[in-house]
Amino acid sequence: MKASVSLVLGLPLLLAAAACSSNSRANTGAGAIEKSRGYERGQIVIIAGVASDLDNQPVADLEVVLEASRHSFDYLRFRKHRPVVRKVSTTTSANGAFEIQWPWDKGFNRFSLVFGITVKEPGGERFHVLHREDLSHRIEHGSPVVSSVQIADTSFLDSFLEFRAGLESETQREVYREAGKPDKVRERVSADGTDVDWWYFELGKVYRFRNGELREVENFEPVRPFDS
Repeated sequence: MKASVSLVLGLPLLLAAAACSSNSRANTGAGAIEKSRGYERGQIVIIAGVASDLDNQPVADLEVVLEASRHSFDYLRFRKHRPVVRKVSTTTSANGAFEIQWPWDKGFNRFSLVFGITVKEPGGERFHVLHREDLSHRIEHGSPVVSSVQIADTSFLDSFLEFRAGLESETQREVYREAGKPDKVRERVSADGTDVDWWYFELGKVYRFRNGELREVENFEPVRPFDS
């Protein structure tokens, strides 16, 4: 009986000791990794490269985001802490080149490079991801970190950039800022000019433009995704 009581009373102490030991090992490991990387706190780490398509043509105007995160485990509660994430971004140049500068902070232990484009949609914005690359191990080998990637599917990007470049007037740009990218664009050219319809199925609206100016807004029954 005394042995059982001692075991029960001693269990919290054992768990606390194990947690302290684990934290000590984790801190020691982080310090060893920090030392092996050779970075000082605040030192600039450069991540640079070129984005191209499958035909090795440069991809311009692509957003590049470095996502630095801290992943850790709470040994007392036996669960993962919610990751802390910090982001630094840039845009690819006309020749597809990009460069990001990251001030080193040993509090972050995972790094991802994300390529995509921000698109306005009804109700907000969405970052459309085209490619993601894990740099967690490569960043250990020193700066600069060179990452030349190929974007396998650029159809969405090409379509969006073509749409954005084709905005003829401030009226169209204002509608895009408010309603986002239309689900469908229909264009008709006649002797009177160019008629363009922007269809928003979930909003139940079609904006009709002539020569870039808004003529009317027509309402219809919204079409929800997966509606029969």
